[in-house]
Amino acid sequence: MPISDFKISVFVVLVFTGAALVPAACTHHPTNHPSEQAGNQAVQKAAEDIYTCPMHPQIIRHQPGNCPICGMTLVKKALLPQKRKIQP
Repeated sequence: MPISDFKISVFVVLVFTGAALVPAACTHHPTNHPSEQAGNQAVQKAAEDIYTCPMHPQIIRHQPGNCPICGMTLVKKALLPQKRKIQP
């Protein structure tokens, strides 16, 4: 009993489609491992630490130190949480 060309074509298309979808489905694995969460929080905390000169606000550093213009001690800038705009 011969197999029709249409059935062979459908089979080939299905095989290639499945082969293309398997790697895409296996690449994203979100994890909730505590060590990764702690690392992400540390990176976020480091990004939030900004130091600036009270007299020269254009001077911005990510660690404490002195202003290169006047020598004053840089102070930690308080960052306010960003507000989200709700669109109707």
